[in-house]
Amino acid sequence: MKQPVLLNHARQKSTFSIHSLLLVTLVLSLGACVPTTKKIYHTPAVSGKVIDLETLAPIEGAIIQHEALDDHFDLNNIKTTTDKIVSNKQGEYYLPSLSSSKITLLMPGHAMAHYPVRISTRNNSALVFVSASLLMQDEEITSASLLIMDANPNIIADTPPGDYLDYKLLHTYLYPHSTLSMCDLAIGADAISALNTARKVYWQHINETDVSKQMVNAAYLNVSHNWDYFYTSCDFGDKHTIERRDTLYKVQAISDQIKQEISDLSN
Repeated sequence: MKQPVLLNHARQKSTFSIHSLLLVTLVLSLGACVPTTKKIYHTPAVSGKVIDLETLAPIEGAIIQHEALDDHFDLNNIKTTTDKIVSNKQGEYYLPSLSSSKITLLMPGHAMAHYPVRISTRNNSALVFVSASLLMQDEEITSASLLIMDANPNIIADTPPGDYLDYKLLHTYLYPHSTLSMCDLAIGADAISALNTARKVYWQHINETDVSKQMVNAAYLNVSHNWDYFYTSCDFGDKHTIERRDTLYKVQAISDQIKQEISDLSN
């Protein structure tokens, strides 16, 4: 006659265990959401190398800096280095991360993002990109791909053989009220400059034995990152208008042609 009592007690114990487990899970999940003062890294630390397009020699003295920061954080508290970061005699550089301390709410995450780094010389300026976590509570150190800097950006490379966009035509798309005018035109200038540089590297590879296919791949990889960065800057407007649809199709058609050239010439 006591067996039902024992069974009922076992059920109560089991129920209590389940409730306890749920309570602990809830407390832990809420604890992870409690705002705390944390050191947040807005960029990774970046190492890389920059060389000259004409001579393929390392560029010494190029100025290196982070291009963009996360607007969700108080940038007034960001810690920056007091020294100007420049490339050494080997064209190599190490750019420290940028961080700040703030009361913030961060959940653990593993999403990746591309971070732009600007490299400037007396004659030109270009963007190179690195990958790191979207939310960084710990400093990440990452390497940028080789950047080939063009000292003569106003000299336009011939279009490679194939159905690719003419550079001068592409440049007209950046004019106000033109096809790409709803995008960030400054980023667009970086993107098509990277394309012009990549085309020069391609022709050097075709005509000169000392320019490797790896250099062509590095140049077009930079085009890919620049163009993706440019595309995400576009504001296509209201989601439900015919104008938005038509504009989106036009921009996508240009993007597809750029990506086709990248695919054809860097593989």
